[in-house]
Amino acid sequence: MQPDRATIVRLWDMLDACRSILDRAKGMSYEAFLEDDTLQDAIQFKLIVIGEAAGNLSKAYRDAHAGIPWHKIIKQRHIVAHHYDIVSPERIWDVVTTYIPDLAIKLEALIPEPPDEPEL
Repeated sequence: MQPDRATIVRLWDMLDACRSILDRAKGMSYEAFLEDDTLQDAIQFKLIVIGEAAGNLSKAYRDAHAGIPWHKIIKQRHIVAHHYDIVSPERIWDVVTTYIPDLAIKLEALIPEPPDEPEL
């Protein structure tokens, strides 16, 4: 069954944020990441976007796609947004390098291909 439009939009928001994170961190060392406060802030914002979009997916949809750790994604958003004082750059870097690439692949598999453009 094809997901509804709102679900597709949320999945695209998540995938777009994942791609943005991966593009910004591409080729970067952990040491360079530690020195770039602006990048850390940008990535944390994208993690909030990912978690917010995940939290707005229906429970039924999340349950039907249990291969994605929805609860952890939503919890990560909550921590970054509300408990920023305990967020460590090391943890953010771990999320960026370990979890975001896998999440992007899983999201790509969930998002339906757009319909072909009609020929004129």
